[in-house]
Amino acid sequence: MAKRTRILALILLTSLIGLSACAYRPPVQQGNLLSQEDLHAIHRGMSSYDVIHALGNPVLSNVYLDGRMVYIYTLQHNGHRMQKRQLIVTFRSGRVTNYTVQSSPQMPT
Repeated sequence: MAKRTRILALILLTSLIGLSACAYRPPVQQGNLLSQEDLHAIHRGMSSYDVIHALGNPVLSNVYLDGRMVYIYTLQHNGHRMQKRQLIVTFRSGRVTNYTVQSSPQMPT
């Protein structure tokens, strides 16, 4: 009888451990979600105020380097590898001179 109880307890414990791996983990999104329309709204010659008005405040602000804004968006689905998209807007004399978009391979552009 005691052996049967131990076997049932072991089966129950094994089942619970197996089911814990199936737990739902909601996607975690952080940063600035930027669409293609947002990216097309940025062009050379815009002021930093115009960029903030179009895209919102950047996630990263460097107090030592005033010549760029960095917008970052990250997404992680159900414990999988984190996907990252980064928009770097470069300024000279308060006007946009260039911008680049970098994405992880899985992130749609």
